[in-house]
Amino acid sequence: MLIGDRSLMSQEQYQSFIESGLVHIIAVSGGNMVMLTAFLALLLFRLPFYCRTTLLLMAIIAYTGLV
Repeated sequence: MLIGDRSLMSQEQYQSFIESGLVHIIAVSGGNMVMLTAFLALLLFRLPFYCRTTLLLMAIIAYTGLV
């Protein structure tokens, strides 16, 4: 769902997103997550791989909770 894939979503669920005005979240959240990850990866490129990966995963989890 985060990258715009609706194949596992029923038509009723998708229609509910449309009716509530939240259908843009299906595609936009994935794009925002990619931008967040790319930005943080650039900021953290000097850190060791495992530290950088851990921080990126924590940021993705925090963003998911926020959204």
